[in-house]
Amino acid sequence: MPADRPCPICGLGAAPRPMPSNIDASGFDCPKCGSFEVTRMVEVNLRNADHTQLARLSCATRQRSAAGEVLRLLTDTWEGLADGYGRTGVQSQRRRV
Repeated sequence: MPADRPCPICGLGAAPRPMPSNIDASGFDCPKCGSFEVTRMVEVNLRNADHTQLARLSCATRQRSAAGEVLRLLTDTWEGLADGYGRTGVQSQRRRV
């Protein structure tokens, strides 16, 4: 089994998820962020993302993973997804926890 890689969102060691060879993306099973897939271009973009964006993105991937979904982060959608989790109210966040 391949060794863990740093999660591109939180930096913790994450187990690789199998991906079809014809897709330019990587899959991760992170203990903090859950299961998700990320394109290579988004991996590059995440290196320049600020801490707030990364925290929100971690929340998004973790919640979707807990619901049994594997979120694929794409170049044109990841920032909007992170921003959407920034508008979640405190009461809503508490219910989700």
